[in-house]
Amino acid sequence: YALNQFGLVHSADTAKQKQVNLLFQWPGYALLLPAFIVTGLLAKRFSALTLMRILIPFTGLLLSLPVLLRVAPRMWIVPIVGIAVPMSMVVFAPLQTLITQVAPAGRVGEAMGAIGASKQV
Repeated sequence: YALNQFGLVHSADTAKQKQVNLLFQWPGYALLLPAFIVTGLLAKRFSALTLMRILIPFTGLLLSLPVLLRVAPRMWIVPIVGIAVPMSMVVFAPLQTLITQVAPAGRVGEAMGAIGASKQV
C-alpha cells in the first residue's frame, strides 16, 4: 500500500522502496509486543469490557490513518501509518477475554473460532 502511494511499485529506485518498507513495517511490529502487554495489564486493572469501550473507537481511528498516505504521501507519515495498522490488533486481547465470559458454556470454542476467523478478514 505504501509503495503504491509513492509510485514505487514498479520503480527502479530500490533505495527508496527499501526506505518506505523499513519505515512502514518495522516500527509497528517493534511496538506491538509492548502494546499487548500494556493492554493486558489495563484489562486486568479495570475490566475487559471497560477497555473494549475505549479501544473500539481508538481502533477505528487507527484503521483510518492509512488514508493520510493517500491524501498526503509524505515520508514522515509512513511510520505513523506503519504503527497504526498493527496497533489496531490489540483490541483482540480484551475481546477474546470478553468472549470467554459471555459465550454459552458449550459454545466457547465456536465463539473463539469466530473471533479467529474475523482476524483473517
